[in-house]
Amino acid sequence: MIFLSRFITFWAHTFIYLIIGVVLHIFLFPTSATSKRKYISIVSQSWAMGICWIMNIKLKVEGKNNINPDEAYLIVSNHLSYFDVCLIGSIIPTQFVGKREVIRWPIFGWLALIGGVIFIDRSKITHGVSRAKIVAKSLIDGNSVSFFPEGTTTLGDKLLPFKPSFFLAAVESKKSVLPITINYGKINGEPITTHSQMGYYGWQSKSFLHHGFRLMTVKSLEMILKIHKPIQINDGEDARTIMKKSEQVVLSGLKKVS
Repeated sequence: MIFLSRFITFWAHTFIYLIIGVVLHIFLFPTSATSKRKYISIVSQSWAMGICWIMNIKLKVEGKNNINPDEAYLIVSNHLSYFDVCLIGSIIPTQFVGKREVIRWPIFGWLALIGGVIFIDRSKITHGVSRAKIVAKSLIDGNSVSFFPEGTTTLGDKLLPFKPSFFLAAVESKKSVLPITINYGKINGEPITTHSQMGYYGWQSKSFLHHGFRLMTVKSLEMILKIHKPIQINDGEDARTIMKKSEQVVLSGLKKVS
């Protein structure tokens, strides 16, 4: 019963926002790209909040006062699940950097295009640098951009080495990096364990839909987002230096799962 109710509500919610996004793009076509981006980010945030509500994902946010709503940030986080996008996107209006394969996903590829995802072709070594310049331009225009520098998901028991490419955007734009650590809280009201967390994570080799369908069977899930203090960009610092600082901060907030 829970699965069927969530399944119907999830798709109804998604199709409604897909239509809203198309309409907004049409009516905002004459406006500047910066203004359009801000409106689309607000709509995307509303969609993400709705998904968290439908899936009964309860967010416990620590350090929210570290976010200045008038500032644009390069947001970096550890990566546990496809739904991390909804977790971060529900607390701050932001664009995301995503793998190019997402474009081919039915419906969600369209949502990603409408939502202004900056796609990267991971098969091309130099593609990250060219995309970083697009990220820098968006940051300068006043839009926050989020990405997962590990490049893949983990069980949440460790942090993989960060990749430096997109930190170049922070150096070029002089915009602060906002580190976020995502941790498991409770599943079905019980403290999460290495075994039970598989109800949230566990399908990095399978599809978003398979992962989503599995999550729909979980009664409730508590996730903890720790928002750290922004990392300022100092003169003379390069992308790798900023990357190392960000990696250490995100790692400092990682909690062990028993």
